[in-house]
Amino acid sequence: MEKVKDKLSDNFTENLNLFNNLADTYIRFNDFNKALEYYQKALALSQKTNNKEEIANALNNIGITYWNLSDYEKSLESHHESLAIFKAINSKKNIAVTLNNIGNVYQSLSNYDKSLKFHLKSLKIYEDTKDEKGIASSLNNIGILYMKLTDYDHALDFFQRSLDICRNIDFLQGEANALNNIGAIYFDQKNYKKALENFQNSLNSLEKTGDKSSIAATLNNIADVYAGLGDNKQALNHFKRALKFETEINNRFGIALCLKNMGMLLQNDHQYSKASEHFEKSLQIADEINSKELLQEIYLTLSDLNSLQENFQTALENFKKYSKIKDEVFSEESVKKISEMRTIYETERKEKEAEIYRLQNIDLKKEINERIAAEDALRISEERFRSLFEIATEFIIIMDSEYRILQVNPETIRKSGYEGNELIGKKINEIFPTKYNELFSQKYNELKKNNNANLEAEFICKDGTVLIMDCSFSVVYDKPGKTMFVVSFQRDITQKKEIEKMKSDFVSHVSHELRSPLASIKGFTTTILTDKDMEPTTREEFLEIINNESDRLTRLIENLLDISKIESGSVKMKFQHSDIVEILNLAVSNIKPLADKKNIKIEKNFPAFLSIVNCDRDNIYQVIMNLLSNAVKFTPEKGTIKLFIEDKHDQVEVKVSDNGVGIPEISIRKIFDKFYRAGNSQDKIIGTGLGLSIAKEIIKSHHGKIWVESKSGKGSDFYFTLPKKRV
Repeated sequence: MEKVKDKLSDNFTENLNLFNNLADTYIRFNDFNKALEYYQKALALSQKTNNKEEIANALNNIGITYWNLSDYEKSLESHHESLAIFKAINSKKNIAVTLNNIGNVYQSLSNYDKSLKFHLKSLKIYEDTKDEKGIASSLNNIGILYMKLTDYDHALDFFQRSLDICRNIDFLQGEANALNNIGAIYFDQKNYKKALENFQNSLNSLEKTGDKSSIAATLNNIADVYAGLGDNKQALNHFKRALKFETEINNRFGIALCLKNMGMLLQNDHQYSKASEHFEKSLQIADEINSKELLQEIYLTLSDLNSLQENFQTALENFKKYSKIKDEVFSEESVKKISEMRTIYETERKEKEAEIYRLQNIDLKKEINERIAAEDALRISEERFRSLFEIATEFIIIMDSEYRILQVNPETIRKSGYEGNELIGKKINEIFPTKYNELFSQKYNELKKNNNANLEAEFICKDGTVLIMDCSFSVVYDKPGKTMFVVSFQRDITQKKEIEKMKSDFVSHVSHELRSPLASIKGFTTTILTDKDMEPTTREEFLEIINNESDRLTRLIENLLDISKIESGSVKMKFQHSDIVEILNLAVSNIKPLADKKNIKIEKNFPAFLSIVNCDRDNIYQVIMNLLSNAVKFTPEKGTIKLFIEDKHDQVEVKVSDNGVGIPEISIRKIFDKFYRAGNSQDKIIGTGLGLSIAKEIIKSHHGKIWVESKSGKGSDFYFTLPKKRV
């Protein structure tokens, strides 16, 4: 490449081509910063000769490069400058290309309404100029937007229209892209047969073009399908083939992604050591290229692997790293505002609690300070302090002026698990993790200045249990002002912190779930209002999407209200003797149309005798509908769902069994948690993540039990029991 650089001549065209070729070469090697440097040189050269078209082309290339570098603001700036020049010289083809590029940038920003607006403008120009390749590309891009909004029916329609045009004009790259996207939709819907068929056809087309980057991406998709089918051998083979192509083109993101995916397969095969090696290699590359998306996924998978290896400390550390990156990425404006409000609220609340806590202890501290100097008053003070010392439910630790422990109260020994002599003589910071050493040094200085200090720190008990302690320190002086001792009151706030985290997680989950339908409603409403020339059919499509998203939002809010009422005990259960078979038959008849769409067979294995239970009929019907709905969602086409009823003396057991995708072992213990979705269904199937939580609370209110038995790829069995008599 250095030799090529030396060939610069005085000829404008030759030099311009040279700069563009160098930039294109760096693009192929994913060195976008270097590519940007040469595109900018091409721009400077074009500006010297005032060649409008070449200036606009250079700005377009710079905009695409900034997009690859995720600098969306500069990307949009360059593209809009380019668009203005192309409009001035009336270059319709280039106007359409630039509009398409701007649409892609807004898509990356998740601003789907603006993205759709620019893609539709691009499509209109391509249609006016009868540019079939451009039409196919625009249709494909619009399909991707619908796919991101999980509107798969509309997405498939646009992809199929794009595919038909590409095949008609023998546009192999476009054909491969459309097939790949169609395959992705079928994969999301767990239709692995159709997904594999489309991915394989895409690969056949790509192999004719020699596009190694796209071939690698498609091989990754095929591997994902085989993994979904439980054929780990084929999946691993295709990931290896993808890795080979990614390595040849030096696509470091692709290399890291392949290594991560291979590691997950090895983990599923219980080859934990090899899985760890792949994750670590992937992590190193992801860190070098600063891919937060990959880093987030790798830390989470590493945390799962550590848990399976029972290395829980490392699992916790990796989960914290995952959470940290997730929080950095999860920075949309609405969530940011909620987070800011929550922070203000929590800060004010903590300050009030700290003040109350300080006031509660001030009398004792004042008494110690005033009475300890007098020998006759010391006995009284000691008696009062001893009483508090013995019965206090907080840790009380007495130290000398060098902060070495002199005495600890019984509660400290009871709760920490340490013997008194294991703590006596140690400096206070030595019984806390070393990460707090610097903080304790700061607090020592604060004590010398102010005579008191406060901090929060983790205390590690003898058995390894971690307690979060709210610690206050006070200095006790004699009359001449010499330090007699330092006393520390330490309150266990672990449970309070857990509750705070639960509240924080709940707010984050709710804001996340509300954001998606609201963004969709806002986006499509804005588009309808601003595009006065919109086709009636397109307007109807958009209105249908808005209606569906409104229904989805309503379901989420109703579910939130339901679970809130049930947990608070404000729901009045109408218990009555009911035939559970009758309730099950009603639920089956109502779910059957959904099952029929996927050719799913529902088998009923009910006893001949009556199965009478004491229950709230409507609530139990809701539980059954939820379990059946989930079974239909996660069972592939032509699958089977079975229902069983078994008499268990004083209770009745109901089982809903399917042969669907199953639930990973690591997800089973969390499956009934609010907003939790199993690892093999996350972001694949629409739902609020509250159905099973509501079911659990309803069954709990009936004094019954609900549980699941499942293996990934082998289906799931959900059970619940109900008492025959009212408890």
